Amino acid sequence: MSDKPRDNSRPEKLRPRRSAAKTRDRHDDEASRRPRAGYGRMNILQSAADVFGKLGFSSTRVEDILDAASISRPTFYRFFRNKDDVFDALDEISHLSLLQLMRSAILSADDPIHKIERCVDAFLRWHAATGPVARVLRQEALHPDSAFAQRRASTMTRILDFFERESQRVRSEHVDPLLFVGLLAAVERIADELHSRHQQISEADIERGKRIIMRIFYGALADSADKLPPIPKITDLPRRERKHIEKQLREKSKQRQSQENAMPKALWLLDFNDGDVR
Repeated sequence: MSDKPRDNSRPEKLRPRRSAAKTRDRHDDEASRRPRAGYGRMNILQSAADVFGKLGFSSTRVEDILDAASISRPTFYRFFRNKDDVFDALDEISHLSLLQLMRSAILSADDPIHKIERCVDAFLRWHAATGPVARVLRQEALHPDSAFAQRRASTMTRILDFFERESQRVRSEHVDPLLFVGLLAAVERIADELHSRHQQISEADIERGKRIIMRIFYGALADSADKLPPIPKITDLPRRERKHIEKQLREKSKQRQSQENAMPKALWLLDFNDGDVR
């Protein structure tokens, strides 16, 4: 018989070991329920871009952004202070993306004309990707007292410097810098017009806009002896687009004729009133 004291204590109950797969599934499930900051912020920005593009800056409310993003007010205020804060973030992102696209376009060609053409293409594609909010961003930045004016001025200065530098590589004499201001304004206005006619700018729209813009560039920078590309014509457009524009021209012609017919009567009334005053 053994002299060792008998151990009457009950052995500790062993816990069943959780498998590595179950542990990993539990962590994945917790991560899926946890709000992701990056996704939440981008969801708000993308939804706000749509709302600003439709309603404009002044008419947009925080409630409109909440509805578009399908989020609660506390979630919104986790990322942004107000709608101005959202708009500022959109403005900053749009300018950074535009400059990055322009830089890539510049590096993709050696010939100055090809560089300008690719930059025009990049600008139109940026406008198409940004959507109608691009026009709203520009309109707000045009106000002298706007907080976005300085950022726009910096971006436009860099783009204008590029156009001026590349044109000097084509021409020996210096060109009036105001010419490039007008050319850039034409680029922006054409992009706005494409957006006003279509919610989404198509590939055909981009090619059409590029042809017209490059014709303006060539016409502005060429000497009298230089050969210019052909003037873009309605007949160059796809049949559906051509029919649409022809209809618009007919409507404008009717409106112009109606205004001309009303003009003599208006002048007669003006003469009558002038005589009555005397």
